Parts: sequence; C-alpha cells; structure tokens
Amino acid sequence: NHLLVIGDHPVARGLVQAAAERHDPVTWISASERHPSPVPGALVVSRLWDRRLAGAHAARHARHIVVAFADEVRQISVVRDLRAATSAPITMSFEDPWFGERMDELENISAVRYVSLTDLALRSLHWQHPPFLIARTLGHQRLHVLLIGFGRAGEAVLNDLLLSALTSFQGTPRVTIVDPDAADIQVSLAQRCPELEKSVELTIIEAQHHADARILPW
Repeated sequence: NHLLVIGDHPVARGLVQAAAERHDPVTWISASERHPSPVPGALVVSRLWDRRLAGAHAARHARHIVVAFADEVRQISVVRDLRAATSAPITMSFEDPWFGERMDELENISAVRYVSLTDLALRSLHWQHPPFLIARTLGHQRLHVLLIGFGRAGEAVLNDLLLSALTSFQGTPRVTIVDPDAADIQVSLAQRCPELEKSVELTIIEAQHHADARILPW
C-alpha cells in the first residue's frame, strides 16, 4: 500500500522526497545505471527496468504509480508494462507537447493520467499573478493575450483568462492565437464552445510550418 515512483527524471526524486517528508510509504525504482543517493524514509531501488519488475512491484503492492523518465518514449514503454500488470492508478509526467496531444491515440495507455510540469507551472503563474491585477496596476481597460501555439496549455490559459476577466472594471478580453492548425482550432472551439464570442474577442491566425537547418535537435 505504498506510492511507487519509477524513472530517472529529477521530478521523481522531488516527489519521493516530498512523500518521505510526509511519512507516506514510498518506493523509488530509479531505473538507471547510476545509483542515486539515498532518500531518508524512502526505499530506493537502483535497477534497470524490465517487465518482471512490473509484476513484482506494481501488481501486488502499489496503491498509486508515478512514471517520470527523461526519455518519454521509454516512459511509454514502462507505462504499457505496468498497465498490463496492474489496475492501480498511474500518473505519467511528460514535457513534449506532442505526447500530450496524442496520448489518447496510443495503444495500451488507457486509464493513465498524464501531467506536464510546464502546464502546471503556467497555470500556477496565472493563479499567483492574476492577469486582471496586472492590468489594473498598469491602468489597462482590458486584457489582450497573444498565444503562440494552442494545445492543452493554451486552452488552460484561455480558461484562466476568461475567469480572470470577470471583473466590473474591465472590458471584453481579446485573445489572438497563432497556430499552424488554425482551421482545426476554429472548428473545435465553435463546436465545443458555441457562445465563446460572447465572452472574448477571438482571432485565430494560421502560421506556416517551417524548418531551419541551423536549428539542430540537441
């Protein structure tokens, strides 16, 4: 009945340390060749991942599993192993927006909750520094937000913006979205939020996909 954390991403250690400080039972399988330093109050296992670990650790003991690898392709493989071995809740951390947009299309990734540290940080910034307070400080009569790209994080920003704009001293907010999939975004928002134009002045601009040979995939 413990929290099982798997992976070599720095968020894994942070999560294990936080759980140990709360005196929650926690096991960390680092799945790395490098042995991590001990975490007081936590069981730290330094062992490369294989499918046998899924059955041995997850199927019988874990009440919740968090998977956090720096290599997100490897992360998906581990989640598939776990889902085949257990019905315990699984949370997966990811950073690449591509995975976030297409996670539901992948096989054997059902009933997995996935979170992005970037998305969480973005929303945390909104809640700690509400846009309407910034606008009031600057003497602006309404908000205008420019979103470069529009995915899950973009929708979260739009939702937070609309909530932030529900004040008596600001006009209708304006949002400009620049995204290569502008047409799809327009159709999706029209279907899911047919009265959105009553709450925001929305402009969606199509940006062309482009590549630059000077940008290397480090």
